[in-house]
Amino acid sequence: MKFLVVARPKFQIPPEMVPMLSDAAKQWYSRHESKLESFGNFAAGGGYGVVEAEDEETLFRSLWEMPFIPFSEVTVDPIWPGAGAFDLFRDTVQQMLSAMQQGGAH
Repeated sequence: MKFLVVARPKFQIPPEMVPMLSDAAKQWYSRHESKLESFGNFAAGGGYGVVEAEDEETLFRSLWEMPFIPFSEVTVDPIWPGAGAFDLFRDTVQQMLSAMQQGGAH
């Protein structure tokens, strides 16, 4: 399963902690690089990743190992790549319409 994870600064990091956290973040990246389809940082702080994870628990365990997470506001969205997302949306709406039509026929 793929997830888009976006982290933006929420709390100021004490300047004296930046070198230690940066080194720890590089180590985190090395441990999790194989699960990151895409990864980058924002100029204003924070960053993003497209992460492959077996499930939500696995994802959140790896996120909480990331040293900057306690200082961040994080959003996590499951993603479906390409045309498959359009098919999923279409099928879901068709099922809803069908259920509504069947419910209205009674």
